[in-house]
Amino acid sequence: MPNCDESLFAALAKHPRHTAGSESHPMPDRCRIEDLFDWEAIAKEMGRSEEELMNATFGPACGKRQARCGLLRARGSPEQLKEAAMRAQLGIVVVPDFVKEEEEAAMLAEFLDPANAAGLPWEKREGGGWHASFGPSFIPNAGYKVDRSKAFTELPRVLDTVRSRLHRLLRFEGDAEGSAVRSALQHFAMSPATRSGRQGQLSQAFLQRYELNDEEEICNRTQALGMHFDSRNANAEAVIGLNLGEDHGHIFFSRSGPHKGQPFPMALAKELEARGEGILVELPRRALYMFFGFARYHLRHGVPWSHPTGPYRRVTVTLRSVPLPTAKRGARRAAEAATHEPDAAKRKQRKLMDVLSSFEHPRPGRRLFAKTSMAASAAIDLCSDEEE
Repeated sequence: MPNCDESLFAALAKHPRHTAGSESHPMPDRCRIEDLFDWEAIAKEMGRSEEELMNATFGPACGKRQARCGLLRARGSPEQLKEAAMRAQLGIVVVPDFVKEEEEAAMLAEFLDPANAAGLPWEKREGGGWHASFGPSFIPNAGYKVDRSKAFTELPRVLDTVRSRLHRLLRFEGDAEGSAVRSALQHFAMSPATRSGRQGQLSQAFLQRYELNDEEEICNRTQALGMHFDSRNANAEAVIGLNLGEDHGHIFFSRSGPHKGQPFPMALAKELEARGEGILVELPRRALYMFFGFARYHLRHGVPWSHPTGPYRRVTVTLRSVPLPTAKRGARRAAEAATHEPDAAKRKQRKLMDVLSSFEHPRPGRRLFAKTSMAASAAIDLCSDEEE
């Protein structure tokens, strides 16, 4: 791993473009490389020209269209993208055996045992498979937009011990177990709250079941998860997942990968990885995986389908920090709905400021309504896609 890459990515994470001021929130042109970061500040910090830095990050512009090869291919060989240090710079961290065996057994019994699972809100997912959501409610047919007028549901108690350890991890507390995670967040996360250990509590748990029984004669295609971005402004930056029940789970990251929302095979993920256009992350059983920074805001992610041999039952738990609704906010939105719909610009501005006011742990005597916006939410919001 070249040292220049590490220092470059650390500088990029400190200087993303974001909405400005507490009164107006202009969004940058999200398709132009020049508008993604404060290249002038990065050039000053690193003593290099802005064009040199853009070339080092996304590859040199070439051809009639002045196209660049992109973030992943600019890193060099595909083998380099498999290195843990390089993945940390891109915002992908895996911690094997984070979940203890007894914790996993308790969670699987709660989630899969018919005697216990009957009361869980399992729903068929579009495209196949099953999911269950705890915490925020979503507005129907709105692309998983959080309905902030409704109270959050309680997360399963069986997650309490793991959530407690994860909260310490996000606050940079605890022992050496979280040192690699802490270092990666401090250097390569892009939002001030997450970089400084102030990301809010994990208030959403999203469960996914990946199953195949001997009696079924279908491939695991229906258990795939199409490529998508998680919502950039409804959730805080770091997204955390747990892989339970089976070895060799996978999550795939790519900028130019499979079509949005469509199931895709493992073979395609491996082909894109071999071309340097994707990162296929293997998830051991009981592993924690976390993504932030470039992986969170620049790369889509999804789960490829494969052909497991024999029975297969895997559960993933995705945990996100979603700001809790307030009575004041709910009453205000209800009043607006009863009168008139605000114009798009005002809706966007209010939405961003609502999010900024809740994405960090409160401190006594300090206002949460910070003037500094969540940099990553708008810094590299290159496409309009939201969570699928």
